[in-house]
Amino acid sequence: MHGQQSCIEEARRVIEAERPEIVAIELPPNLPGTTVEDLDGAMDRISANYRNFFNVLKSLGLPAKYANKLEDLSIGLAMQGFEFLAAIEAAERVHARVEFIDMRRDRIFREFMAETMANLFQKPVEVFPGITLPVVKLPGFAAVMEIITSTISEWQDTFTTLANIYSQKEYKALLKEIQPYLKKMDENPVFRDILVDQRNRFMGEKLIGMLRSTKGKIVLVTGFGHVEGIKKIIAERLGTHAG
Repeated sequence: MHGQQSCIEEARRVIEAERPEIVAIELPPNLPGTTVEDLDGAMDRISANYRNFFNVLKSLGLPAKYANKLEDLSIGLAMQGFEFLAAIEAAERVHARVEFIDMRRDRIFREFMAETMANLFQKPVEVFPGITLPVVKLPGFAAVMEIITSTISEWQDTFTTLANIYSQKEYKALLKEIQPYLKKMDENPVFRDILVDQRNRFMGEKLIGMLRSTKGKIVLVTGFGHVEGIKKIIAERLGTHAG
């Protein structure tokens, strides 16, 4: 999970234990801002600032059970990407080469928006010979209310799930808590296709090229939502079991 403390520690542990030739990271090539400098100090400052902020909220009357969940979630979201910085830092210590293997963010955004807009329109209708226009889907009032109710409920469920994930300090507990979140990702076809499956194929191809060009170990640092998909792609292409 991006930004989760257990994931940051696990990325460091695996890289330092395996001492790979390559550390492949779920970031696009030439991403700026990946210089590592006092990573632990930066994480401590983020955590301390949020703790102080939520202590003030609790002193103003925000119930502790809500404040503590919000604090864990806020810290985790603020530290998204720190697992990648930790991986770069660990790679430097073991003299591994760092490779950024994800799709460019602008490409992901364009494809996601194109698919989203396509879902708002029905098939084009021919209004004159040779001239077609897309027809906007206009749901009825009952359908709109159902969408709003469903969206609110979904956000509540997502918040609860994320709060539980970011409150986990142990890696094994995190693995258990992350499963409902991954299941929810699978249920959204646009999210699944653009943000997960296409990127899995892109990163899988990059990894296959690396596996064919080196005999050394490769450690992949990526989000949980990509792990099984990438493993399956590599196993199918290379005819081996991806562990």
